[in-house]
Amino acid sequence: MQSKSSKKDEKPVRKRPPPIRGEFKCYQCPRIFPTLKGFQNHLECHKKVTCELCNLVCTKPHLKRHMMVHTGEKPFICDVCGSGFADVSSMKDHQHVHTDVKKIQCELCDYRCKTVKRLRMHMVRHTTERRFQCDNCGARFLRNSDLKKHLIVHKDTYPFACGNCPKRFKDKMHLKRHEETHTDQYKFQCPFCGKRMRQSGNLKTHMRTHNGEKPYKCEKCGQGFAHNVTKKQHQEHKIGKGEYQCPECPRIFVNYKGFQKHQEHHKNGFKTTCEICGVLCPTPSHFKNHMRTHTGEKPFVCDVCGNAYAQISSLNSHLLSHSDERPIHCEFCEYKCRTVKILKRHMICHTNEKKYQCDNCGARFSRSGCLKKHLIIHTDEWPFPCDLCPKKFKNKVHLKRHEETHTDEYKFQCPVCGKRMRQSGNLRTHMRTHNGEKPYICEICGMAFAHNVTRKQHQSHCNGRINVMVH
Repeated sequence: MQSKSSKKDEKPVRKRPPPIRGEFKCYQCPRIFPTLKGFQNHLECHKKVTCELCNLVCTKPHLKRHMMVHTGEKPFICDVCGSGFADVSSMKDHQHVHTDVKKIQCELCDYRCKTVKRLRMHMVRHTTERRFQCDNCGARFLRNSDLKKHLIVHKDTYPFACGNCPKRFKDKMHLKRHEETHTDQYKFQCPFCGKRMRQSGNLKTHMRTHNGEKPYKCEKCGQGFAHNVTKKQHQEHKIGKGEYQCPECPRIFVNYKGFQKHQEHHKNGFKTTCEICGVLCPTPSHFKNHMRTHTGEKPFVCDVCGNAYAQISSLNSHLLSHSDERPIHCEFCEYKCRTVKILKRHMICHTNEKKYQCDNCGARFSRSGCLKKHLIIHTDEWPFPCDLCPKKFKNKVHLKRHEETHTDEYKFQCPVCGKRMRQSGNLRTHMRTHNGEKPYICEICGMAFAHNVTRKQHQSHCNGRINVMVH
């Protein structure tokens, strides 16, 4: 039998109060909790906190993941390839690359993907609603993440520092892209053709040649393109149907924005004449571009092959030569080309219009460029001198052709038969014997010829019927 003193020493057992149960609905998200405590713990997730390093405002759980961006910590490792990730969801998304199964399908098109996250990103393409707006400049975005990236533009902070040089960046993507320039390693290899690249972005772009992906869509017709520059070239033609003729000079614009910008130069009264060749330049940019034809300056260099160009527009047109895409279609025939500029030249075949007339002799031309070259004939100027002899020329093409005569080198070789030529023009003419090209058309009967001199001989006695020459 226990004594009374031992009973006094025993402490009474405190019973926990039963949890308050019910239906606790969060007013900031759709979640519902059965207990008050669970609901209160959840509310902490919605409290906003600020990152001390880059001033990003986010929730507490998101801040923990976000800090890994600054520390570089990647605790979640892929078992297959060893890649590290800052959060488990990113790792799970990544693991899908190790399988070919694309089980999630878009309800509106045939697009299939591996994750719900990618499907959400894809679904944005089916809507034009830009509901996320910047309070600073009014720019609108399809995705909230795009708005967040944009907001950094309005801040003076550059939180992402390069470890190899003093440069700093506003976002992690640009830092990562920059860091790849510090290595001579071509570590990104195409799994299909074996081609190697120095930057991951270049590999992504290259992969489109194999998988047929065309992520850039025309907002007007829905046509897809592998490259953004191709889409822009297409849109310029598709949307800018109406041409805008400048009332002050012969220039024509395919979009109204370019036309307006050009008009400002006329309002400011800018007109200057080139002291070397006498060409009248209506705008400062036109004068600057024109002077490069005399100085030989070519500041715009292609990253792919190293070719240099005097104008950015020429570089952009050249970049399309590294792609097999021909997005611009002729409305009158099956001809396809890469740029609006090439299409304009082609359209002359259908119209035969010669709207540019020489005031001196009345000669008419289909292109303003041809008229400009012709006008030099009526001047005493010979602005293009040869560096190897005293000869001078009226245009750059004739100078270049002449310079090739100063070499005994037969450096232009036919890839079909191996015949070598001293001049590039001779090689172009020779190639017609292999490819069957006949660019010179008789204006009377439509018969085609490989050489202009043959066409002229034929046209002098053409009676409207195609005569078959019997040898």
